[in-house]
Amino acid sequence: MIQLIFKKSQLFFIYLIFFVAIISGCKKNSDFQPIQKTYVPETVIGSETANAFSFATVKKALEKLRNKKKESGVATMSDNQIMRSFEDITPSHKYVRFAPADVEQLSQLLDAGLELFDVPLMSEIIQEGEFYQDPSIPDDQITYQYTLVPYDYPLPSNIPFVILDEIFLFNETPGEYQLPDYWSGSNGNAANTESLQSRQVNNLTSLNTIEDYVLRNGDPVIEATDYLLHNQFNPTEVYNTAMELAGGRDLISIRWYDPGGGGSGGGGGSGGNVNTIPGVPSGRLLVRNTEMPIDEPVKGVTVKARRFLKLEIKQTDRNGRFQMTKQFRNKATVIVKFKNSRITTRGIYLGLLLPWQYVFPIRQNLGSWSKDNINNITHTFIMDRDERSLSTRSWTGATTMNAYWDTDEFNRENGIITPPHLKVWLSNGGLSIDQWASAPMLNYVFSSADYGSRTFLAHSLATFSAVADLLLLASAPYFAVHKRIIESNKPDITLRYSLFGNNKTWALTSENFYNTFMHEFSHASHYWGLVLQNGREGTDYYLSNIRYVLKNGGYGERDRDGAERTGIIEAWGFFAGDRAFERKYLQGTYASSPEARQLAGRAIRRLDRHQFDLDDALFLEGRGRDDNFYRGWIPAGLLQDLNDDIELDNFHLNDNFSGYSINSIFKCLQFPNNTAGDFRLRLISKRPVNVQPLQIENLAREFGYGN
Repeated sequence: MIQLIFKKSQLFFIYLIFFVAIISGCKKNSDFQPIQKTYVPETVIGSETANAFSFATVKKALEKLRNKKKESGVATMSDNQIMRSFEDITPSHKYVRFAPADVEQLSQLLDAGLELFDVPLMSEIIQEGEFYQDPSIPDDQITYQYTLVPYDYPLPSNIPFVILDEIFLFNETPGEYQLPDYWSGSNGNAANTESLQSRQVNNLTSLNTIEDYVLRNGDPVIEATDYLLHNQFNPTEVYNTAMELAGGRDLISIRWYDPGGGGSGGGGGSGGNVNTIPGVPSGRLLVRNTEMPIDEPVKGVTVKARRFLKLEIKQTDRNGRFQMTKQFRNKATVIVKFKNSRITTRGIYLGLLLPWQYVFPIRQNLGSWSKDNINNITHTFIMDRDERSLSTRSWTGATTMNAYWDTDEFNRENGIITPPHLKVWLSNGGLSIDQWASAPMLNYVFSSADYGSRTFLAHSLATFSAVADLLLLASAPYFAVHKRIIESNKPDITLRYSLFGNNKTWALTSENFYNTFMHEFSHASHYWGLVLQNGREGTDYYLSNIRYVLKNGGYGERDRDGAERTGIIEAWGFFAGDRAFERKYLQGTYASSPEARQLAGRAIRRLDRHQFDLDDALFLEGRGRDDNFYRGWIPAGLLQDLNDDIELDNFHLNDNFSGYSINSIFKCLQFPNNTAGDFRLRLISKRPVNVQPLQIENLAREFGYGN
């Protein structure tokens, strides 16, 4: 369950919680001096501008346009009594400033799907930065959080807030007519799965998600736009008039086609004005691969563009490209968040930013882009060899997102279901522990409503506490705050990294990072397969392994009851992780790269030969049955030999058959296999037609898993 590189004397801390396995990492040896900690820029804001979307301003704009129509003799629906007094128009949103008192309240807002900003939404940005702390709020307290919420959305009673204004937000140009309310947190195309997961699995939040509200009550931005069109008001003219009343900025010349035919905003023909408008954000995001000659696209990350109340959210595709549709007529701030509807990354980076900001997903502000360059946004995330820097933080986030995307594609190709949402925690190194990773699946295993007993609750709270302690070694002075953040956002996958190995050479590489995460993501898929196949019994199986590790201080001894279960679980992590790693480097961006073929071959050779570096295996107290520490302990090579077509170098004498697909091997692991004998019998019962039981018995015996 854990991949790691560290001294044996530090194992006690890791043994307390997780399953332990080892990966050989190919590390480049390059001597250098670490640079100083990168400066973290703070956002500088100016004065607040007049809000053209203020409900009061929009009503004045409508009155002005209505009077203009009357003066010109145009008869419209606005001649009736209701429209003369505007009795039926209501705000679409509330502009709210929250003042969360602690990380639990901040997490509650995020779980509800709120799009939160630490700067007032109507303030001019003088200098883009990574964070803003209101000068009236002490540094050790959470600063104000600003957002828009649908007008009738129920605000939480336990979190302090102030309603700053009532808003009438609408789409002002034809190309934006049916675009959703991005303030609702839906990202425009998918539900907030993390919010759904938190509500269904944790059952902790008392605040309904905005997605639920919009599904029940309708999209407020589209409804506001329809209101204007239904009453024959041209949204573009309403926008321009409101802007003039608010100071005259960001005016537009395009005219909206009026479907009613009698209003002042008609474009005439049936197609209306659909000319391409400049200032629409688009671009490409890349991440540096430390072993490859070219950079690779960042897949599935969230990109947000905002100027005042105008907001759009998209995700990058498999080529790292994103294309928005809203026009930002002056400039916009572009922010990348390393999350999507399937995965959220969070991180604790010792010495960076303010501790409460680690509640949010890992993010990077790409700065302010003008209408002249906003349609050609390019950025490459590069690690700068400073483990506490913003650059390294974003590099780890981008690389994690790619590892998830590639593993999920591997799963889908092989009929394996990835968990609906994963919470990933990244932490830079502390003390002398260089790297470790795990897949405890805490948000699922320790939060299920089926486990409500006091005994289990006490056990899970103790486990959370120990996990937080492991992640937060040397994180003073904010240890207590960080710990509460972790316990409020229980991780499913964790990684603690350092840029240096024990010999003080370079340790953090793309190869190491991808292989580690593909191993851990494979554990997550195994857990989810157990649950889908066996329900509560699948979770019990996973819990039994955790209890075994707690009881035995790690692997314990090879012949102890439960040790074989750990070996079987880890075998899948190594096998599926290496196979996903091979797939990544033989397809897509690096399909024709000789460096990629070398990496892929090294992963498969490791499985075929069933050998790992002895230095990485020294922590096994109860080693395998001969000098190969993994023999009789973690049969990763057994799974490979069941599937491969050709034995590499004839390394295993009994590997004289194949035919098990990756999916069929996984199905044999979807059942609680507590011993090697259980697993072997399952393989025999699910064997291909051309495979004899004796062949499986002989091969398993070669790996120390025979009778």
